[in-house]
Amino acid sequence: MRVPQLKLNNGDNSNFTDVPLWTSHLWIPLSGHKVVVKKGARVAARQTLAVHHDLLTGDIHSPAAGSVEDISPKAVVIAQDPPKPEDHLEDLPDGIDFDQVSNADLPRTLKELGIDLAPLLTSCKTMVINAMSPEPPMSWTDLLLKEYDDLLEDGLELLRRLRPDADFILAAEKDKKNKAGVRLADLETVYLKPYYPNSLPPLVIREVCKARGISEPETACLGLQQLYYLGFVAVYGLPLTETIISAQLRSRVINIGTPAGDIFTDQEVEMGAGDLVILGGPFQGETVASLRQGVGKHVPGVFMMRYRTFAPYSKEPCVNCGGCVHLC
Repeated sequence: MRVPQLKLNNGDNSNFTDVPLWTSHLWIPLSGHKVVVKKGARVAARQTLAVHHDLLTGDIHSPAAGSVEDISPKAVVIAQDPPKPEDHLEDLPDGIDFDQVSNADLPRTLKELGIDLAPLLTSCKTMVINAMSPEPPMSWTDLLLKEYDDLLEDGLELLRRLRPDADFILAAEKDKKNKAGVRLADLETVYLKPYYPNSLPPLVIREVCKARGISEPETACLGLQQLYYLGFVAVYGLPLTETIISAQLRSRVINIGTPAGDIFTDQEVEMGAGDLVILGGPFQGETVASLRQGVGKHVPGVFMMRYRTFAPYSKEPCVNCGGCVHLC
């Protein structure tokens, strides 16, 4: 049986939206956070909404001004104020100057700005920056490397302060047209074949270690999205309230908590009965429980699968027969 080749980075690289979509409500996901605002309270843009007792889990902030409409264990719902024509011209407030933050205070400061520290502080000697597209047909990794290289380099500088004990290697997709391939700052780069599942962290680590003769148990993998977040707070010194995703082949920046259904409405994608909306990618994502479900900061994409274009499934539990391994 011939195994199909699933090419990475085959989305639309030319259609990129960097202005977050305004929606009437934001459903900002929580994950064990303690909410520090009350229902009905007014909140300002970038105000802290929830904190986490785990020192490695970032706090949650409101991307926009509005009022707290609802609070549940899974989300804080913000009714956004109507947009004003001059909003996009508004000067950002002064943020934290990381040159004035000591290395000892750096982890706490990043946590308070919404950065999850667990993937950044993984015990390792070598950290691989995974610039491979997570799944087909996502394409925002290529856009980040080409259009946000300065921001990524600032994030890398902050990462080196956080992890002075680690060496860093970039893993990127091999481009036949451009033999030099993409680069990031002064990082040594290993180029991998741009096919799924080569972008999965365990496979990236295996191939990089094989190419450079280093130990797999002493190597960790960090997604490019995480480096983008570090660059965002490094440049602006403000809480993390935006994320970058692929939505039906289109790369765009959105506010954290933007409802999945509103993204498709904005892109004039019609949904029918039985269609599946997936947070993540077609291979590893999870189906939303509601079109109001907000996009979290670690979601790489939002996709829709038409009814009857996906395999039927059963409610019977998995018995670990291993048959799926031989098919995938």
